[in-house]
Amino acid sequence: MSTSDAMKATHSLLQNSSLPRETTACALGLLGLNFLLAVWGFIQSFVFCFAVGTAYGNFYTGVWINALSLVLVVQAVALLFSPSLVTTRPARFYAWTWYTIWMSGCCLTLLIGMHYKELISQYSWAFLWLPPIATIATAVLTHRTSQQARASSCPASSDVEADPASAAATRPVACSKAAWCKCWVEFWAFCGWSSMFWLAFLGFFLALQAAWLVNDQRLYPPPGQLYQVDLQDGSSYKPSIHMLCKGPTNTGLSTFVMEGGGGSPGIQYAGLVDELAAAGRRACWYDRLGYGWSSDAFLYPSADQAAVVLHNTLQAAGETGPFIIAGHSAGGQLALAFAGYHPDIVSGIALLDSYDDVAIALGYLGSREVNVTLPSGRAITRPALSQTSPALVGVLDIVRAVTPLAWARFITMNSGGSYPYQGARNAMYGNNKEWHAQWVAIASEVHGVAATSDQLADLAYNSSGGTVSNLFHGTAWPDFSPKPVLLLPAEKTVAPGMPESCDVFALPTDAACRSRIAACTDKTCVYPSLYVRYLQTLSSNASMTVMPGGHEFPWATYKETAAALLAKFAGV
Repeated sequence: MSTSDAMKATHSLLQNSSLPRETTACALGLLGLNFLLAVWGFIQSFVFCFAVGTAYGNFYTGVWINALSLVLVVQAVALLFSPSLVTTRPARFYAWTWYTIWMSGCCLTLLIGMHYKELISQYSWAFLWLPPIATIATAVLTHRTSQQARASSCPASSDVEADPASAAATRPVACSKAAWCKCWVEFWAFCGWSSMFWLAFLGFFLALQAAWLVNDQRLYPPPGQLYQVDLQDGSSYKPSIHMLCKGPTNTGLSTFVMEGGGGSPGIQYAGLVDELAAAGRRACWYDRLGYGWSSDAFLYPSADQAAVVLHNTLQAAGETGPFIIAGHSAGGQLALAFAGYHPDIVSGIALLDSYDDVAIALGYLGSREVNVTLPSGRAITRPALSQTSPALVGVLDIVRAVTPLAWARFITMNSGGSYPYQGARNAMYGNNKEWHAQWVAIASEVHGVAATSDQLADLAYNSSGGTVSNLFHGTAWPDFSPKPVLLLPAEKTVAPGMPESCDVFALPTDAACRSRIAACTDKTCVYPSLYVRYLQTLSSNASMTVMPGGHEFPWATYKETAAALLAKFAGV
């Protein structure tokens, strides 16, 4: 199309609009600028979702807001030049009117969401909704007014010969019992193709999440303290880490420190900490990067970073130790890493249904090979220390993408039974950064950043004589003898891999059963075998108790869990 043809087409569009030409031209210019800003915001937000560095996080909120802004601009332009979208039927006028009111309400709620400190930069993109919404409202009212003016200038209906057949053909079909099927088909067809429906639908959930986040911030302020922590990575970035400690400080006994599982905010273990404190012991829980009230997670973390963060947070909180580090689930390997780095301040270890990626990946599940340069400077090819599949990264990416629409909150709400601080826990799981932190953890493993510290892996590799097959047999973690180590596997975790005729609760005392498990090379034996290896190699003062129930026992049966910890570490 030539320039002259484009100018003629633009002139024709301006002529077709019900608005004055100058007003339409100004509206087009504003919408064009709005469109460019939305495109830029969409691209920037999407790139930031996957960027490496401390300044990035779950920017999918910006992606959604800008995507909807683009559609709003298209709707506004269409309405400027297509009066029939409003005037064909009265129902269309009312639909557009209520749609404008609905989207205005969603926009205002998003702008109120700017009060949520973690998302202020993303919710500010909602300002781009205002020009197209205002244009839609103006065009709808103008087209309706023009139609009424034209109708009033036409001859009255009594002056024209009525055509009953024509009137019957154009009269809308009422949703009577006889026509209900057709009406439902038309409704679902509207839901399928109409941008009005999808924007109203998605806009509502964006606004719902914004309102929820603001309400969560009001209902659940940080129960502990936020500490600015040095990552010791050469950068000036110092994230805020949330920690809460309870119990007496002058007992001369060690302080329990909870290292949460993958995806678990620290408040999940608050009931357990309360129970320990009530028994006269000092106990702490904290939020790792990306969880709870701490700063956002970022690509790419590793276990040595977690050890640095925890150590520096304890120092900032004035907790001098010694410490009994208790790790649940994936937090178990983080607990082992912390104890390996800081043996001088760790007096005991508790592993609560935890696992170690090195043992699982190298012992049974196999692994992709990666080329790594170890801290010693030696370059080797060894299995990635993770059994995580890239498909899981994609699943978590989808979950963190829909979290700004509040859908993850519905999935995780009230799961796992009733326990202390459940409301705050639900709020943490519904937070936009929670699922980003989980995605970061898995993506880091898949991209070759081992969850277990490369420095400890290097030590283990050297001590095994350079054969990775030996890593599983007790050398993938240090020997912590004679420190007390408590192993608390869950019944439902180890039971599927138990040999026939072996009682799961007799695992700690049945030597014959443990021998059969140690000799098992099938993948089904991985968890009981792992705990047998733990018992044999972690410490000469290691003991095991199988906890009834499933993986959630640290908070579901926190009283029983506290009793087991207090019994093992009495006087420590």
